[in-house]
Amino acid sequence: MKNVDNIKAPWTHLIGGAGDVATGTAYKRQCIYLILFTPLGAVTLEPTFGSRIPEYVDLPVNKGVPKILREAYRVLRKWGKRFNVTRIRARVTGERVSLIVTTTSEEEIYEVPK
Repeated sequence: MKNVDNIKAPWTHLIGGAGDVATGTAYKRQCIYLILFTPLGAVTLEPTFGSRIPEYVDLPVNKGVPKILREAYRVLRKWGKRFNVTRIRARVTGERVSLIVTTTSEEEIYEVPK
């Protein structure tokens, strides 16, 4: 476990990390993941946080992917401004959909949970 006094900002608690913190790329990856895949309305004190992506995962790929991309753009414009997202693409492998999120500094792949 890290001493929080020695951590450079920005940081957050690492999900599943038993007292660890996420900084740098891990911080950005975790934040974007939470923005994309937290169901809209799931955060009581911030009911507009999250996305409708979880509602689209059971749709046929040809109908779900356009909705997932549109929603990803919407929520990252609203909640992920600090990450400077420049592009979002979908990669479809069978019935699995991954979002490839490009920021000004790097490209990350996020698997859409089933």
